[in-house]
Amino acid sequence: ELEYTLLGDSTWTPVANVSGGTITIDQLTSNTHYSVRMRSDCGGGDYSTWTMTDFRTDCGVASIPFTEDFSSYGTGTNVYPSCWSKHNTYSTTTLYPYISTTNNPGSLGGSLYFYASASTYDIAVTPELNTDVNTLEVNFYLRAGSTSNGMIVGVMDSRTNFDSFVPVDTVFCSSTSVFQYQEVDLNDYTGNGRFVAIKSYNTNTGALYIDDINITLIPTCKRPANVTVSNIDMTSAVVAWTERGIATAW
Repeated sequence: ELEYTLLGDSTWTPVANVSGGTITIDQLTSNTHYSVRMRSDCGGGDYSTWTMTDFRTDCGVASIPFTEDFSSYGTGTNVYPSCWSKHNTYSTTTLYPYISTTNNPGSLGGSLYFYASASTYDIAVTPELNTDVNTLEVNFYLRAGSTSNGMIVGVMDSRTNFDSFVPVDTVFCSSTSVFQYQEVDLNDYTGNGRFVAIKSYNTNTGALYIDDINITLIPTCKRPANVTVSNIDMTSAVVAWTERGIATAW
């Protein structure tokens, strides 16, 4: 007899025709934690005790738009979003990055906390995406303790092959200790990878935080970037910006 249930649930679903040493349980939900239990039927009402174990199904391919605000997992050094992978070369005891409530730009929950030195890095990798990444735009909020530390946005060809990381662009904050909006188009990427990866870039030891990641198709009409206001006096101010697309009027 073989039965399964959602982890922590008390309602078990029996599996029919169990024989032969192996059997496949079908119609499970991706990225879901299950318990299974099994016992021998020796006939005449003679059963063994149950043997139990649990497992989590693999993650499915994520559709676009893809968003993550790190608000539904809790916080702590062992907390990380489902279906993401990560790697760090800074510490073997504190496995950065992880979800922290130390800083966030206003969303519920926390932000993803990176910490590294000039010779090390942390990397966070999204689930596999269901479209060619060179059609995508990645935007998020970044907070840095130093304006010389930033984030490299790139692409990987598998969830765990960190050597496959291909950088596309590096973004920085113009001010410290405040979340600032960042936007990166992946149209210059020429490979076949479908995993967006965000890798810390440190010129000095320090913390970086990201939150409210949004991955969408690159819009046909892109918003202006680097909007700044200067030369402010009592009756005037100078506004400057960078055009990211093909617009000639604003």
